[in-house]
Amino acid sequence: DRWSRFHTAPAKLRRAQTPRADMRAGRGGARTAPTVERLRPDDLREIVELLSPEDMRLDVTQLHQGRYFGVRLPAGGELVSVAAAHLVSYRRRMALIGNFVTRSDQRGRGFATAAILRLLDDLRPGIHSICLDVDADSPAVKLYEKLGFAPRSRHLEALGRRIN
Repeated sequence: DRWSRFHTAPAKLRRAQTPRADMRAGRGGARTAPTVERLRPDDLREIVELLSPEDMRLDVTQLHQGRYFGVRLPAGGELVSVAAAHLVSYRRRMALIGNFVTRSDQRGRGFATAAILRLLDDLRPGIHSICLDVDADSPAVKLYEKLGFAPRSRHLEALGRRIN
C-alpha cells in the first residue's frame, strides 16, 4: 500500500468546537447534539466494534493515558466515531495520531472532525509536531488538509520476512 505522512504544527490547526445540535441530521431527522468525550478502558469493547481488522493498531495503554476520544449519539450514548494518538512524546514534543473511524451509517455528519479536533486540542500543550499516516488514495486526505495538515512524505508499507 502507498501511504502519505502528513505533518503539522499545532498552532496551524483548527480549534475544537463543541458539536452543535444543528449538525446534519441522520436517519430519522433528529437534530440533537452528540457528545465528544475522552474514552477509557471501559470503552474498549465499543472501540473494537468500530475498528475493522485493517484499522487495528489499538494501543490499550493509550486508553489508560486518555489519548482516545469518541463521539456518542445523544439517544442511547452509542459510540459512532473515534480518534486516537498512537504515540506521544513530550520529551521530543511530537505525536503520531490515527485510528480515526466513524461508523459507516454516521459518516458525513462531522463526527470524525469533532473527535479529531478534540484529540488535537488535548495534544496542543507541549506538542510541537503532529503526524499521521494515511493511504495516499484515501478520501480522508481532504479532511486532514482542511484541519491544517500538509503532506510531508510518501512511503510504502509492506510485510517482510526474514531470510536467514
